[in-house]
Amino acid sequence: MFTEGDNNKLNRKAIILPIIISALLIIFKIYGFSQTNSVSILASLLDSVMDVVISLINITAIIYATKPADDDHKFGHNAIEDIVGLIQATFIATSALFIIYKATSNFSHAQTISNNMDGIAVMAISTAALFLIIAYQRITIKKTNSIIVKSDSLHYTSDILTNIVIIVSLIITTNPKLRLVDPILALLIASYIIYSAYEIGKKCFDNLMDKELEDKELKEIQQIITSLAGVKGYHKLKTRRSGNRIFIQTHIDIDKSLSFIQAHIITDKLEEDLLAKYQNSEIIIHSDPS
Repeated sequence: MFTEGDNNKLNRKAIILPIIISALLIIFKIYGFSQTNSVSILASLLDSVMDVVISLINITAIIYATKPADDDHKFGHNAIEDIVGLIQATFIATSALFIIYKATSNFSHAQTISNNMDGIAVMAISTAALFLIIAYQRITIKKTNSIIVKSDSLHYTSDILTNIVIIVSLIITTNPKLRLVDPILALLIASYIIYSAYEIGKKCFDNLMDKELEDKELKEIQQIITSLAGVKGYHKLKTRRSGNRIFIQTHIDIDKSLSFIQAHIITDKLEEDLLAKYQNSEIIIHSDPS
């Protein structure tokens, strides 16, 4: 079982690796844009710049989230992950709007794409690097369930799709008569980036507003409660998520003829069962005589 300290170390590594790789990709894409004059590659270049900025914010948030609970923050500092997630979504959406501006301006002043093969090579290298980032981050997500790393991984996953679209664009625009394909595909890329930003922002906003866990998770929690011997029922079940931490509160009904110690044993067992399923969680259980 991974401790919270182990999780934080893994999360930091999963953010630092993309920072290093994205910084290298920026250099490649500057070269690619200078050689091809492709607005699609420019869109990808700006996206990589945003990747570095966002990842730097994310690593700061992960370090802050590791601070222990104090008198002013008795539930810890995990909510910073959701706050940063909203900031990240805003950055992503802003970069997409700039891409839309550049692409639409190209309709009236279409640019001729040149040195297409150089651009294809740059985007192929970029795509291979993204696969490396995502593979590493997904391994981390399975262990830590960090919303920051999930957001990062979602963004890089969308980047792979955009890179493939850009490569197709560069192949098509070898024919000068089809140069308008470049800004059209750039608009499609921007639309997908905005959708990704919405998905990230919605999840973080729901967490900040203490939205209940997903139905699947609620059913799992209910199953754990009702399957425990000695628990005759439950009520007032409340759940929420803050960053990668889950909070579960419930009242359980226990036979009133049981002793205090017997009731306490049942309550402790339920807490252990819930923690076994949701390791990074805080659980409050109140026992009611039935």
